[in-house]
Amino acid sequence: ARPASARQSVSLQLPQSLKAYCPQLSFSWSMTPGLLAHTVSFLSCDFAVAFLPASYFRCRFRSSDGERLAITAPLCVAVGAFALSLFADHCGTWLRLLAVAAAQAASIAILWPWRWRLVGGLLGLSAAALTKAHESEHTLAGGCALAVAAAAIAAAPAAASLAAMALERPAAASASIAAVAVCASHGSAVWRAVRHLLLVEEVGLAHASARRVLGADSLETHLSTLALTTLHCQLALGQLGVTYVKAAQQRKNRLLLAGGGAAGGPPQLSAADFGRHALRFMAVVGLPYLAQRTAVESINAHLERTFLHRLTYSLSVQLVLADGESLAATARSNLTLDAHADALKESVHTIFSLAERKLFSLPKMALLPSVLLRHPRLALAGLPIILGLDAAKSALHAALTDAFEEHRKAEKRADSRLARVVAYDLAQAAQLTAAGSLELARERWGEVALQAQAEERCKHVINALRNWIGWLYWQDVLHPSIEVGIAWLLEAGHVGVSEIWLYSRVIEDSIDTLLTRSRAEAQLASVRRNSVELVALHAAVAEAQAAARVRCSFGDEHGGDTSATVRVRCEFTRGASRVVVGSGGGSGGGGGGGGGG
Repeated sequence: ARPASARQSVSLQLPQSLKAYCPQLSFSWSMTPGLLAHTVSFLSCDFAVAFLPASYFRCRFRSSDGERLAITAPLCVAVGAFALSLFADHCGTWLRLLAVAAAQAASIAILWPWRWRLVGGLLGLSAAALTKAHESEHTLAGGCALAVAAAAIAAAPAAASLAAMALERPAAASASIAAVAVCASHGSAVWRAVRHLLLVEEVGLAHASARRVLGADSLETHLSTLALTTLHCQLALGQLGVTYVKAAQQRKNRLLLAGGGAAGGPPQLSAADFGRHALRFMAVVGLPYLAQRTAVESINAHLERTFLHRLTYSLSVQLVLADGESLAATARSNLTLDAHADALKESVHTIFSLAERKLFSLPKMALLPSVLLRHPRLALAGLPIILGLDAAKSALHAALTDAFEEHRKAEKRADSRLARVVAYDLAQAAQLTAAGSLELARERWGEVALQAQAEERCKHVINALRNWIGWLYWQDVLHPSIEVGIAWLLEAGHVGVSEIWLYSRVIEDSIDTLLTRSRAEAQLASVRRNSVELVALHAAVAEAQAAARVRCSFGDEHGGDTSATVRVRCEFTRGASRVVVGSGGGSGGGGGGGGGG
């Protein structure tokens, strides 16, 4: 059933001068709530959550540029139907997500030459086995073994190529072996670095906060479904972005031709021809990109918002209102229930946003290794310099952020003090006037107000400096440094002029991924702080639920008296005193309850 707001008509009152020109505006506006309700309902259905993302992913990642639509369309429908059958009715699990991933890989590999067809067949069998993994451990082991065999067959040529390269270049092979040996000898340090780079601690804190609210089984269902949608949506949109960036760079290059090229001279392309090319770009590239990006991002964002709403609902209805003790423990907390809910949403949304951004950038970053292998000097010389500059900027940015937070907290304290002073003096206005203390109140108000204003000015100065440093670094340091690397690639012929913007984004996104922690330090600090607050709330609720309670019984436990009589006996001590409430001991009495004074 549609909500009441969708069934009601929304009347729009128009001025008399407009009614003659807009007679249908009121009728059109009355249809908007119903259309919005249907849109929200569609975004929440299993078809939009599972079928469309999986099908769209297979449409974007084809086996080759020449794959015919007659082959692509049935495979898209098959993969989407497979994902829908596994994730319909909130039945998603991590194993089912792996099954969908194996099916996606199988649908691509089966269209390649014979060795890859064997890989595709093994992956298809693995996907079928993983769907039944919950029924038997042998089925799970068989599915994993098939996937490992497929991976080994797929990686065999690459391993052979690396071995041949090692024989041709023994010095490089020796250096690689030495690097692997150093990493192996310092395994714990390498693992700490990986944990630091991949934000393992903050991801674990956000996951633990959600698990305490939802429970392990429910969280697995919601998270696996969200992961299914996010992985397929963001990776597919990232691949679409690669195509879009290339086409946009070609349009910009044509604009230079209209001005005679970079060296000037007579125009090589008329303005009319460029206008026709720009219109063709908007119709063929721009508008389809806009439509696909809007539709797919809407599906992903709606599912994330639904998950956040489920978390806050479970926090308030299932955890806090579980019993009276839980509600009392929440009331004794230093923060309100809304503050705890906001902390939970902020933590989960921060981690989700960072992961979503990296998944969107992954198709572009996948182009970086091949370029670096063909031009190793760029990796050995240019990339460390850029990383060093960015690390220095991030350190300065973090220091400014710490100072900004200190002044922001001081401003909040001053504002709170001013609000309390003003509220008290307004309540005591008659007494202040009678005592002739208005001058004292004026001095006190002015002192606190000036302190708050001073903190606010300091905060804004630091924030403006921080924003300017970030903007000027991005415009005058980072981009020129990236352009130097692009110039090397252009000179060596490894990229074309139509790929300048693309590889600029490749390098920029790679740097952003490597320095995620330093660039998002303020957000990650907020995740850690919110986790501490949520852990304290959960501990207080658990302690309150585990506290001893008074036990009551109706009638005689041995079946003698069955009348509805309640007998209560409580005993407690306070210091040297001993207090007994209720009747004495005996088999007819109710259960006793003890408590410390």
